[in-house]
Amino acid sequence: MVARHKKTNLLRRCYEKGCSLLGIIPRGRRGAFDVISRPSKDIPYFISANPKVNPYDKIPKSILKAHMRLISHFLTRKLEKYYFKGIEIKEDIQDYLQVKERLDFLKEQKVNMEVEPDLKGLLEINKLYEKFVSQKEIEIYPPDKPFNKDEIELFDRIIKTRRSVRCWKNEPVSREIIESIIESAIWAPSTGNMQSVRYIVIDDEKVKQQILVGGIKGAPIIVSVAVDIRVYPSASTGNKNQDAAAAIQNFLLKTHILGLGAVWISGKTVNSNEIRRLLNFHEYIENIAFVYLGWPANRPITPPRSNIKEVLCYNKYSEDIKIY
Repeated sequence: MVARHKKTNLLRRCYEKGCSLLGIIPRGRRGAFDVISRPSKDIPYFISANPKVNPYDKIPKSILKAHMRLISHFLTRKLEKYYFKGIEIKEDIQDYLQVKERLDFLKEQKVNMEVEPDLKGLLEINKLYEKFVSQKEIEIYPPDKPFNKDEIELFDRIIKTRRSVRCWKNEPVSREIIESIIESAIWAPSTGNMQSVRYIVIDDEKVKQQILVGGIKGAPIIVSVAVDIRVYPSASTGNKNQDAAAAIQNFLLKTHILGLGAVWISGKTVNSNEIRRLLNFHEYIENIAFVYLGWPANRPITPPRSNIKEVLCYNKYSEDIKIY
């Protein structure tokens, strides 16, 4: 047991320092590994978007875009700190140049920036930062206006009436409706805006019958909610479940608004070897959950919820929870 623990730690240290061990190819800096060089299931992938390490044309486009969104995420944070907290921006030009370099590469590859909304947004952020480093005036957007009373009440109603549905009518759900739900899920928060979550919509009866998770049958649609762990640096892999959960919450609420019923199933079995083979997952794709959905056959009984006094503390945790 001790020897195994030491070996795992040694592998991790070598991974983080970019060292060569047991045939692992060194990539020159922390976290910069190709997909094939993953030494252990305990150690996450991370594909470097440094052209000296991995040329851009060797990196999947989705991963390159994730890195660009991450850098732009830090650009906007720097601008906010400067304008609202007076914190001087250090190395202000470097991140901007990194995004510009990647955008220029994609333009050379004839990628239409206007068609892909995330790339169009990155262009806008970079233009904003370009003005800043050129010491030109830029507009910092004011906060949104608060929602009115009716909108707040509608929001509360949507949250409080959503239920897990496990019985459905034998009626099809169009792909157009499914895509509108996933569009809402995409807008959930994610680590560094890297958007690692992937959705596999399963509407083929033969495939559905092979997914035996949670004892649930009869759903017109099953959606696999997975993550591409190549986008995460080693310090951030623990966020993959949170990223998927945030997306699933948006997914469930949009499903409910459209009159559909859904249930979210997770656990070790959703990422079993059988499921992975069935859905053709690569080693770097991890299934986090399945969402079963369709037109509900009934309205589930509303379960009770805790009183707020049982769950709320101020300033520090207390077993004797009270409201003061």
